[in-house]
Amino acid sequence: MSKNVTGIVDYYQKFRLDRNLKTEEILKQLRSMQGQRMNQASMNPFDREQQAEIEEDLNAFSEAIKTFESNRDKYDRELDKAYREGKISEEEQKAARDFLDKLDEMLKIKNYNGVVKNCKEALSENVKDVRLYHYLAMANYGLNNMQQAFISITQALTEFPNDFQSLCFGARYSTEVAAYECAQGYLNRLFEISPNNPIAIAEQCYLYEHMGNEALAFKLIDEYLQKNPNDSDFRRACAYDLITLSHTCYVEDPSTGSMLIASQEAYEKCLAICSKAAEIYRDDTTVFVLENAKYFGKTEYNKANLRDTAVLLVGSLFYLMPGVMFLSSGPNPATGMMITIGVLLFYSGIRLAQVSFRPYWQINKFYLTGRRERSERFYIKIGSIFAWYLKWSFKISLLLVAFIFAMMWESSRSSRR
Repeated sequence: MSKNVTGIVDYYQKFRLDRNLKTEEILKQLRSMQGQRMNQASMNPFDREQQAEIEEDLNAFSEAIKTFESNRDKYDRELDKAYREGKISEEEQKAARDFLDKLDEMLKIKNYNGVVKNCKEALSENVKDVRLYHYLAMANYGLNNMQQAFISITQALTEFPNDFQSLCFGARYSTEVAAYECAQGYLNRLFEISPNNPIAIAEQCYLYEHMGNEALAFKLIDEYLQKNPNDSDFRRACAYDLITLSHTCYVEDPSTGSMLIASQEAYEKCLAICSKAAEIYRDDTTVFVLENAKYFGKTEYNKANLRDTAVLLVGSLFYLMPGVMFLSSGPNPATGMMITIGVLLFYSGIRLAQVSFRPYWQINKFYLTGRRERSERFYIKIGSIFAWYLKWSFKISLLLVAFIFAMMWESSRSSRR
């Protein structure tokens, strides 16, 4: 990679800008294009393929905006001079693009060690390009070497203190490793550089979400959208960040490798997150994740509880029917006891039937842990006890009937003698 890669760049040609436009209009166009690309980057900074496609433009946008803001007239003079003196070399620019394309391809095939090696070689040749540090950070992240990833970000910000994308990487990576104070520090610097920047606001929301303060994140999103309802890039960025967060609500099935929701808390959190994502930005992806979350709230009857439910309901009739019949002869303690037991058994049967319609998150919880919900265990226990009671009552009743018949038969034989 050439050492002159960061020499003067023809931004008019690179971004197809009309040189006859006023500086304010050019800056407006650049910020609009930058915002679109930055939103795409912040949606999922760990999508290597996506990052590889847009990384090159992000740094160029920042440099172009700084150049036009500082002194456009000076830039135009230097640009014209560079063309006259042949300092803008198409060969050098092509070599730089080819080098970055090479790094992109390495990231795509997860050749992270190759990316690290090439970036370090380029830096050792005193190449001053902040993107090299970005590639180093992404490669080290891929190698699960977060310490080196943060070192790369620190080095980038040492040489390029106000590089927006480096600060975004720092905030995002810090959030991912739960270094929330560090992430907030990066975000504070982002807001200093660009107050009310939608990318920085989206990153702030992402931090709040990972800190478990979804309510504050949702409030911040709503406040921004009230003022900027047509910012579809911000909507998409925040929605996709929420989708990323919703993945933390799932657990892996060790047998099949599929992802499940297996607790009420995780289900309610996932449903709230995915609902908000679909609310602020509706596309096939947000609709799909919302429907997937809703699936785990659908119920299915637990047929294993059918016997205990039937025992409780049928058993209640054995107490209620005689109790009501005897009640006509006048109230007495025995009748009251029978009716009370019958009502309790009937209520227990109805409640067991209700709790037997279990949502899929509850079924998954039982599948993974082997433990039922407390209410279901309670009514199953009552059903099992009463089923045991009825079984032995029936056996004892049969024995008593058999004994009575035996005694009657013996008495009949004695009388005939």
